[in-house]
Amino acid sequence: MYDDRLEIISLGELHFGLTPEALLHSHESKPWNPLIAQAFYRRGIIEAWGRGTLKIAKLMREAGLAPPVTTVRTGAVVVTFDVAAARKARGWPDDGDLGLGGDRENTWEGTKLGPSWGQVGTKSGLSQDQVQLIEAAENPKTLSQLMALSGRTNRTKFRDQVLRPLLDAGLLEMTIPDKPRSSRQQYRATPTGMQAVQIFRKESH
Repeated sequence: MYDDRLEIISLGELHFGLTPEALLHSHESKPWNPLIAQAFYRRGIIEAWGRGTLKIAKLMREAGLAPPVTTVRTGAVVVTFDVAAARKARGWPDDGDLGLGGDRENTWEGTKLGPSWGQVGTKSGLSQDQVQLIEAAENPKTLSQLMALSGRTNRTKFRDQVLRPLLDAGLLEMTIPDKPRSSRQQYRATPTGMQAVQIFRKESH
């Protein structure tokens, strides 16, 4: 989330010939996994297939706002909502008075995480150190093991400045999430984290 926009990033690409423009018009829905989609539909988790983007556009128009802009970056689909336009439409001050307090970004040694890591396809998303840490956690590691790998000695600073941003960004996860302080706690890379690493490696060559 930024002061002037909200970006929602989904790793992967539009499939089955869909284009960003097509998402705002009636289009055929072809889920990647029909069995999972059918299970969600039968459980009432999704209302219908292929209507999500149309519903978003409709609600935005009813609110007097332009629909979000969908773009395809290398290895990711990005949906951007214009917060600045929403401020103007509502008569809100253009000074960050949305409870954002400036760009909401987690940082680690000057490298942006959170919303900016989602700029998948750019080298600014992850640092080499972060990539190495995620790769190391492909097999679960303890906090002490990750600290040793990163050359850190201050446990509190490592947890707050290094580990927490990666967890918040969904790149790492706890093996015992319901007991964060467990002595048996370990951390492992998520599928999203490994995909982000692959994209970083691809862009670095």
